[in-house]
Amino acid sequence: MSDDDSDGQIDCADTDCTAAAVCGKLVINEIDYDQSGADVDEFIEIWNAGAGPIDLAGVYLLRVNGSNNMTYPVGGDIALQGTLAAGQYLVAASATVVGIDPGAVVVTFANPQDNVQNGGSPAAPAADAVVLFDSTNQKVLDAISYEGPINAAMLFGNTYDLVSGTPALAQDSGLMLEPPHSIIRLPNGQDTGDDAADWSVTTILTPGAPNQQSTEACGNMFDDDFDTLVDCADPDCVAEPACQPVEICDNGLDDENDMLTDCADAMDCEGQTCGAFGLVCAAGACACPGGMMESDCGDLADNDCDGDIDCADADCFVDPICTTVNVSGVNYQVITHGGKLVITGANLLGSTEVTIGGVPQTFVVDSNTQITIDLVADGTPLGAQDLVVTTPVGPTAPFGLTVIHLLINEVDPDQVSTDTMEFVEFSTGVPGVNLTGYTLVLWQGSAAGNNAVVRKLDLNGMTDANGLLLVGTSGVMPAPAVLFSVATDAIENGPDGIGVYQAPAMDFTVGVTTVTNVNLIDAVVYETNDAGEATTLLDVLLGPVGAPERVQLDEGSMGTTSIQRCGDGRKNGSRFAIGMSPTPGAANNVPPCP
Repeated sequence: MSDDDSDGQIDCADTDCTAAAVCGKLVINEIDYDQSGADVDEFIEIWNAGAGPIDLAGVYLLRVNGSNNMTYPVGGDIALQGTLAAGQYLVAASATVVGIDPGAVVVTFANPQDNVQNGGSPAAPAADAVVLFDSTNQKVLDAISYEGPINAAMLFGNTYDLVSGTPALAQDSGLMLEPPHSIIRLPNGQDTGDDAADWSVTTILTPGAPNQQSTEACGNMFDDDFDTLVDCADPDCVAEPACQPVEICDNGLDDENDMLTDCADAMDCEGQTCGAFGLVCAAGACACPGGMMESDCGDLADNDCDGDIDCADADCFVDPICTTVNVSGVNYQVITHGGKLVITGANLLGSTEVTIGGVPQTFVVDSNTQITIDLVADGTPLGAQDLVVTTPVGPTAPFGLTVIHLLINEVDPDQVSTDTMEFVEFSTGVPGVNLTGYTLVLWQGSAAGNNAVVRKLDLNGMTDANGLLLVGTSGVMPAPAVLFSVATDAIENGPDGIGVYQAPAMDFTVGVTTVTNVNLIDAVVYETNDAGEATTLLDVLLGPVGAPERVQLDEGSMGTTSIQRCGDGRKNGSRFAIGMSPTPGAANNVPPCP
């Protein structure tokens, strides 16, 4: 504050000081300190906002670490050189930064990346700063403390407050899903003495050129202009077509305020859905494209848009398609007592009775074309029988099927020495029927084996004259109708289980599928003088502890006996006894059960 050359003019008022940095208007104008991934495109832009050139001798560009208020990196203060013309920009940047204005002075950072600290993260900000420092006059020419205030930075041996007015709120971001950012003075070069007012964020990076505020893109789910309003919520987007209100064609409201509601707004709603069941706007009204009547009573379509399809529509009650009733098929042409029968046909809604062989069944009408009997009654006569459904317009024509009484009849899993004559015998009560569609499943009875499938076999064979079907190894006599794929050790000795299922073999995967009673028709759990019981198999296949049918049969270890049925009853271990000699393909030799 003295007139050193005695010309009557002091400091910056003296023409000798016109180009001095301390007398000019150098500002830090733009910074990009954070990129997606590695920070290899960082830059700091300085602008001479004054009317004359500035001599940069003695001016340093400093970076301050907010964690210790010291400059970084050690020995990395950037000494600026030369002269910066009025309105000219200087850009300190990584070597890989592109798009720097050709009129700018460029200073290249020493390192390829991480030259400007990030100030923390968006979730956990931590202050860092950039400073323009006049070492000759020991004065801060400009500074920006970002992501928090630094009020006591140690620069050239003295402390300095790097915040002007209110701390800046602008933050750079290198998040992967966001466009690149920089923090800028906005308008370009603005310095009101309040950092919060002067600094903003942009996605338009302009190293070496005037700053630009990014505008709201209106469709990218990002706050492009950083005013906290995104896309159509931003007034900048009010004229965007994508942000205009759209007429909803079935709510009774004039959504876009054009005095036209729903289908009357033909510009927006013509051809659009205006109600349930296929109603569409046409010629200014909500109408059904198919007309007012169910025009086709067999096309599985709601032609008149009233929610009723084909024969369920009152328009079709007298149509021949809807008055002709029939049964066209069943899921099992050979159905066992206790099995599930799915009946398909036409006009089955309202059916009041289903009989097989004259015996009424318990059933559910699933749809106009399907009825399900979950358990065919045990009292249903065996052999060829007629299925009849009674509908509101009369009974269907008889539909023929075969009824059987499928049971596990005899099992021999163990012989003397090598097991070469193992078999499972089934009784059906009906000779000459094929059991394709039913599956024999052998279950592992130990927890170590996960109680999973050991072997599975389609029962694709014909019952003999006694209604028996023999499944066995090649050494069994008489020859089995269905052979195991191995000649020995086909059936484990126990404790294990055997089940017959109304299901295809593809439903079971060896070593993977665990024991189940879904679609189970009959089962037996057995051992051959083994310790312990197959608890899980008993629980799932036969019943809970204490149930009389929950019996694990012990064939013993002599190798000359078999497990034989002694009485009727599915999934009931008490209906078996130990026969002293096996009887494959013949009548069992055990007395009747008590």
